[in-house]
Amino acid sequence: MKNHIYEEVFNQTWVEKQLAKLRPYSQALNAWVASEQRDNSRLLRGKALLEALAWSQGKSLSDLDYQFLAASQECDRREVETWLEAERTKEVKARLVQEQKAARFQRLFFIGAFGWALIVVLGLGVVTFQYKKHCSVTSKQLLDQP
Repeated sequence: MKNHIYEEVFNQTWVEKQLAKLRPYSQALNAWVASEQRDNSRLLRGKALLEALAWSQGKSLSDLDYQFLAASQECDRREVETWLEAERTKEVKARLVQEQKAARFQRLFFIGAFGWALIVVLGLGVVTFQYKKHCSVTSKQLLDQP
């Protein structure tokens, strides 16, 4: 024998309202369901997701709750991976810029060193030429002396 008053008061609507009060994510879940489970902005992320998962432990939830939590976890995982990839890309770009600066410095250093070496060699060549010319003049003068 069923109690009709009990059945009227504590119906499915009442249960859903009570669960909505208990669920820390009820507004997000309802908005996600209203979007036909397409609006990923309604899914939980970060701390809110961790709190919801902790709250759900040991509870018997509806399939919709489990779908929502699983979709939230998947979305959060993808966003973390995207963020990590962006950080890695930023790191690689920074390293590449550093390597390009180092390569530019090495080229400039090599060009500078080569330039100085060329100046020294040319200077020595001029000095040698002048010395040879002086020696030639001096030896000619010595040979021309009586």
